[in-house]
Amino acid sequence: MTIVHEIPNQELVGYIKQLIEAGRRVTFCPKGNSMLPFIRGGEDSVILVAPGILRRGDILLVELQAGSYVLHRFIRKDGEKLVLMGDGNIHVAERCVEGQVIAKVATIIRDGRYIDCEGTRFRRYSRLWMKLSPIRRYLLGIYRRIYA
Repeated sequence: MTIVHEIPNQELVGYIKQLIEAGRRVTFCPKGNSMLPFIRGGEDSVILVAPGILRRGDILLVELQAGSYVLHRFIRKDGEKLVLMGDGNIHVAERCVEGQVIAKVATIIRDGRYIDCEGTRFRRYSRLWMKLSPIRRYLLGIYRRIYA
C-alpha cells in the first residue's frame, strides 16, 4: 500500500531548492499533463539535479513568479530570456531568466524504467518533438486516445 502525502507547491519547491543547492538529487512525481507525452503527470517521477549548463531541450523546474512553478522544456533563448514550453502545450510559452531556474530533469522514471534525459536517444526524440510543434495538436489527440 502506497501512502501519498500532498504538499503545497511552495513548500515542496522550497524544500527541493534547499536540497539542490546542497548538491543533492531530488525525486518527485509532478502533476499535470503539460509535459505529455514525455512526462505523464501523477504517474511518472523525475529526478532533478542542479541546472548547471543549460542546453536547448532540457526540461527545467522554474519559478516564474513567487509561488508559480512550471516543469517545462527549454525551447530557445531570446536575448537574456529563456523561452519554455510544455511538451503537451500547443501555443503557450513562458519566459524567464536563468536565475529563476531551480533544477533540471536528469532522469524520468516510467513504469520502473529509468530514462536518461542526457542520452542521445532521448535528446533526438526531444528535438524531433520540438520540430513537430505545428502538428503537435493532432499528435497529442492521437496519444490521448490511445493512452487515455
